[in-house]
Amino acid sequence: MPMSLLFLGQPPVARPATASCFQDLNLNLIFEQIQQDCPVPIKDIFYQPLTTIEAVQRRQAIFRDLLRPAGYQLMAHFVTAAAETAAKIKQAHHDWTADQQAADLLTALYEQHEQLEKLTEALAHFQPQSLGLQKLQADLDTYLQAPATQQLLTMMRTLTSALVQVQFYLTINGRYVRVTTNQLAASNSAEVATKLFGPIMTDLSELYRPNASIKTAEAVNGDTSLQANIVVQLHKLYPAVFAQLTTFYQQYQQYTVPGYEQVVTELNWYLAVQRYTQRLARMNQLNFVLPTLVELGAPERIEAGFDLELAYVQAGKQTAVVPNDYVLNPNEQFLIVAGPNQGGKTTYIRMIGQAYYLAALGMPIPGSRATLHLASHVLTHFERQEKATQLTGLLQHDIERLAALYQTVDEHSIVLMNELFSSTTTVDAEKLGQLVLTHLTAKQAHGVYVTFLESLAKLPHMVPMQAQIIAGTTTRAYKIYRCSETVGTYATSLLNKYQLTTKAIERRLKHASQSNHA
Repeated sequence: MPMSLLFLGQPPVARPATASCFQDLNLNLIFEQIQQDCPVPIKDIFYQPLTTIEAVQRRQAIFRDLLRPAGYQLMAHFVTAAAETAAKIKQAHHDWTADQQAADLLTALYEQHEQLEKLTEALAHFQPQSLGLQKLQADLDTYLQAPATQQLLTMMRTLTSALVQVQFYLTINGRYVRVTTNQLAASNSAEVATKLFGPIMTDLSELYRPNASIKTAEAVNGDTSLQANIVVQLHKLYPAVFAQLTTFYQQYQQYTVPGYEQVVTELNWYLAVQRYTQRLARMNQLNFVLPTLVELGAPERIEAGFDLELAYVQAGKQTAVVPNDYVLNPNEQFLIVAGPNQGGKTTYIRMIGQAYYLAALGMPIPGSRATLHLASHVLTHFERQEKATQLTGLLQHDIERLAALYQTVDEHSIVLMNELFSSTTTVDAEKLGQLVLTHLTAKQAHGVYVTFLESLAKLPHMVPMQAQIIAGTTTRAYKIYRCSETVGTYATSLLNKYQLTTKAIERRLKHASQSNHA
């Protein structure tokens, strides 16, 4: 079963978890939240974004199969059973005696084989639409029919049948125990049994029922238990059977189904992601979508997107998560987002960055509909308040980070910048902002720039956007809209609220003048 449900060919190089985007976009937190609901380690997968549309679409198709209730239940049942069997195999190597180790390994490997047979049959009935699960079904069938697998199955069946035939009887006389293959004749055994157990047992036949199994041997005060000594005697009575059991363990103690552990881990990843997204959708009454991937230059959009981490925090609370739209048309490169503080601007660019990165993982993203290009990198530059004490200064730190960003950026990159150059003057910040955007547009990069410098929206290929407030108030609406120009919306509301507009001042001055003349 040498295949992967996640990758086509060699997996991509993992991105370092310390990269700025994982902190700035709260992706590390999101990945940890998904990991908490998964029984196996899957976090490393989140740091390996895919590099081709074909690979992404392959994952999306598997998610679509798992969106069918029968598909999810099938795979959830399989990974649960697989985990239990894996624990049994691991425990088998730590049993007290070699015989118990071999017997438990035999049982566990037999269970594993039966699980794979059932999974193959269930997949055939389910009829998956994704190439990934179709390939899994085909590979399972190939494995089950392979000569080596058939040899293992034959040995397990033969040995299991032989062990079932192991029967023995015990004769206990004081401290002495005799083990035989035949029930010893005892002329007065029935009479003694009737006298001893007749008053408390209605069915004495239970006394003669063969023992179905021997419990795991234990050590008592450093000595071998009675069970272990009985097994030693059974070796003498059934030497051929126990020799087969020993041979089986020696031959298969390191046995693993090719690719089995990898497939189980990858299925767990799909299931954990689906549980996470469906829980947030249900608790916040929001939507997730598998985005359509397009080539660079086509219109891109997200409808009713939202910040995934915010949705996690707000899940089940009274405060609703406000969705937003994102549109980037051909010949547009950067959205310039202005507006009041705490108006949702940072949440907005996190929403966009998360969407592009999660899309590259083949995951469902927040939104009701989405069309995006496959980003080569999601690069971020958010303000670092904790750097204020550095001797180098905030401005130098900003420039150093931007220089590192320039080394990576290309035409397929998404660049998200939040409040650059806040440590310098407005004039200098405007000049530096223009320089940054000019350099990024020359590299054909795309992205979003959150800034108080509204004049940057007048540069070529820029789109002005505004964090809105409720009409006639200064209350934030947490909605980000395109606008013909960014100047004035929030400032005008403040001036109106405190009656500091030109007309209001002139009116008060006129009123004061009239009062003085009176």
